[in-house]
Amino acid sequence: MNTKTVRLEIPADIFLSLNENEQEFSKQMKLYTALFLFQEHKLSIGKAAQLSGLSIYEFMMEAGKHNVPVINYDTDDLKQELEALTK
Repeated sequence: MNTKTVRLEIPADIFLSLNENEQEFSKQMKLYTALFLFQEHKLSIGKAAQLSGLSIYEFMMEAGKHNVPVINYDTDDLKQELEALTK
């Protein structure tokens, strides 16, 4: 997989405040960024999982923990699906 590096400058005291090291912080930033971009419909669930470094299943579980819906039906779409299933 081809990757690129993004450099972020984070004040050192942030790590102390969070009680995390750089590696833990980086992992969380990837997850939170992936969740945000997925929720904003900018990444598919597969690409968001890839960005987070998790499997799709693990990403779905994390999304649930952070109240990010993985299935986004509006009421009309759901009604149409249910009607189609009952025919």
